[in-house]
Amino acid sequence: LAETILQMKNIEKGFSGVSVLKKAGIEVAKGEVQILLGENGAGKSTLMKILAGAYTKDAGEIIYKGKPVEINSPKDAEKLGISIIYQEFNLVPYLSVAENMFLGKEPMSKILGKIDFEKMYTKSKEMLDRLDVEIDPKTIVADLGIAQQQMVEIAKALSVNADVIIMDEPTANLDYGNSYKVMETIRNLKKDGYTILFSTHDPDCAMRYADRVLAFSGGRLIRDGEVNKVLSGDVLSTLYSINVSIREVSLGERTYKVCIPTGHDTVPSAGCVVFRGEEVLLVRFKGRIGFPKGHREKDETMEETALRETEEETGIKAEIKDLTPFVVPSVRPGDQRSVYFYKAQYVSGKERSGTGETDEAFWVDRNKALELLSFKEDREMFSSLLSSL
Repeated sequence: LAETILQMKNIEKGFSGVSVLKKAGIEVAKGEVQILLGENGAGKSTLMKILAGAYTKDAGEIIYKGKPVEINSPKDAEKLGISIIYQEFNLVPYLSVAENMFLGKEPMSKILGKIDFEKMYTKSKEMLDRLDVEIDPKTIVADLGIAQQQMVEIAKALSVNADVIIMDEPTANLDYGNSYKVMETIRNLKKDGYTILFSTHDPDCAMRYADRVLAFSGGRLIRDGEVNKVLSGDVLSTLYSINVSIREVSLGERTYKVCIPTGHDTVPSAGCVVFRGEEVLLVRFKGRIGFPKGHREKDETMEETALRETEEETGIKAEIKDLTPFVVPSVRPGDQRSVYFYKAQYVSGKERSGTGETDEAFWVDRNKALELLSFKEDREMFSSLLSSL
């Protein structure tokens, strides 16, 4: 992780008695593009609005440039060098672009003293030129298209001398071409040294533009790290409650990763392959032998489901050693879901039988397990797993 410019620790926020953020925290690296991903209601926008001073936190701590700070208003955030661009544009339609960018802004009042409109237009033009945007600052905002208004919002964010720019779904209202232009603008802002934190519902966008990804679910951060490590099929399936596969596409000399939804109207499953020395834990249920697994429940990550179901069904408590799962198609006829199996190490407990769907849980020498597994998919997955040990 590069030098940290911003931290939010154990942030809690609720509305009308309903908890939206549950001890949520993020760490933002200076000069990077970091993207928040998560389903609707995961708490992404609430977290960003707390950081921008639009909401006040119920509990937790904000540390900016190494010092604890209190942000109770947008002015507090601006003074620190934090600027936000909301999903709903915060522009006055009957005023000009320049007036929207600078009227009432402290930095400009210090620069201009009494309002000098020509100087204001000149400063506005400088900001727009910096973004390579061809908009006359004297234009009335109502006469601009949606994409142009988004660019004005970005220029407005730069006008307060911000170090950190927050964007709440900056491409939500844009078509494909204009979305690309905005994202390229964000890429260029990073080159200029800005720190960018923004939310999106598009994991493909995160794969192309993010340095790091913050994955939110149920009001808390469930994964934080480099794009290639965080954006796996199991994490995306956890976030959006559908099966998601990641594929590579080569165009010329460049290779891109893309997300493909592969299951509909199903909830993914997760399980553990538990090792104890040279033994592996197997279960027998409904006439077949395999590994412990269960459906993901609300507010659980895939790995949390795998560990909980393993203990509930077999009595064995385990610890996941590898967060990169083996993805196995469901063996049930007509079932489109995938099962995400994690490599786990035995911690404690004695195997028990007759719990839930499990008729029997038992340990077997791992070299003999292949002979017992009922389905080809299980055998292929286990063979790959053994070869990685």
